[in-house]
Amino acid sequence: MTERLYYKDPGLLNFEGTIIEVIESNGRHITVLDKTAFYPTSGGQPHDKGLLNSVAIFDVTESDGKIQHISDSAVGSKGDSVKGEVDLGRRRYFRQLHTAQHILSSVFIELYDFETVSVHLGEDYGAIELKQPSLESDQLLKAEQLSNEYILQSLPVEIIFADEQEAQKLPLRKKPSRQGTIRIIKIGAIDYSACGGTHCNNSSEVGLIKIISVEKQRSNILINFLAGTRAKKDYDKRFEVTDTLSKQLTCAVDELKLRFDKILEENKMYRQQLGQLQNELLPIKINEAAAQAESSNSTNFVCIEVDSMDSKLIGSFATSLADKISGIALIQLEDRIIIGVCDTIDIEAKDIARRFSSELNLKGGGGKTMAQLGGALKGQLNKYREVLVNILNEL
Repeated sequence: MTERLYYKDPGLLNFEGTIIEVIESNGRHITVLDKTAFYPTSGGQPHDKGLLNSVAIFDVTESDGKIQHISDSAVGSKGDSVKGEVDLGRRRYFRQLHTAQHILSSVFIELYDFETVSVHLGEDYGAIELKQPSLESDQLLKAEQLSNEYILQSLPVEIIFADEQEAQKLPLRKKPSRQGTIRIIKIGAIDYSACGGTHCNNSSEVGLIKIISVEKQRSNILINFLAGTRAKKDYDKRFEVTDTLSKQLTCAVDELKLRFDKILEENKMYRQQLGQLQNELLPIKINEAAAQAESSNSTNFVCIEVDSMDSKLIGSFATSLADKISGIALIQLEDRIIIGVCDTIDIEAKDIARRFSSELNLKGGGGKTMAQLGGALKGQLNKYREVLVNILNEL
């Protein structure tokens, strides 16, 4: 068994221990100590990282009560003393995130009696799954506001060790599944939860809780959130973006949405006008492209690249051009290949597309007279022309 130093002191980062077991497996070195401050992946919380005798520990797991420190090189031999150092930034982040999760889960119980049925504490954000089919936006806002109010109150976060009988007397948010001595995290008077994770010393250390998205998970609701330093980093990024945009558009930040709505509406109108103009010019473009037609194995074809065209017109352009030359039109538009085939010749667009897919790993398909493929590269039109010529020569 490994003594878990973080159980009593989650702020402990530097410690000394003794190696009691060494395992080498698949090129990885596993070191087991008599005691450690490293937290192993468990309970929805990822593992710590850090150093043992200056050797980088990239994973920490638990097996039969032993905490295994995993590294690419050996830390030492059985019986050796080691010095450990837990990465401060990672530990701080997960302490903030885990305490934030407890606060958020307790608030949803307090306000709406919504139970948390699963927890995810990830590298980028945290999530709680609520046993609830839907949530209103005002419910989310109220829960976020109350959670941050509890953060401002600097509620003490205490670690309590209790036996089963003592635990039954406490208002635990969820009945623990394990027996024997139970480690309980108490946050002020708002939350009592059986938990083996690392937490802040008081709620103010969480700094901030920000709900960033809500999605369906099975028949429940999944709430994704940020906390602490990660929430601050996200705010800094969003401030930089909105500040830059507001300066470029010469408007206040709270006017950005209205300004962008107007820009999107204008863009939609201009695209419609451009589409109409391109449609009127389509016969001219078809004649210009048809003048570039070639022939291979008695089949006419043309391969051209267009810089821009309304997506609603490109298919019509390809098939009309193919009809004009009584052959095949291959058109490249950015990363797309559009193939038009005249219905009077003995080959189908989908067959050509199939060959392009197998030889060039382009994705797509089509029917008798038109096919489309994605994944094309700019500047490769000659290569696509060669493939088409090879297909025609095999007819």
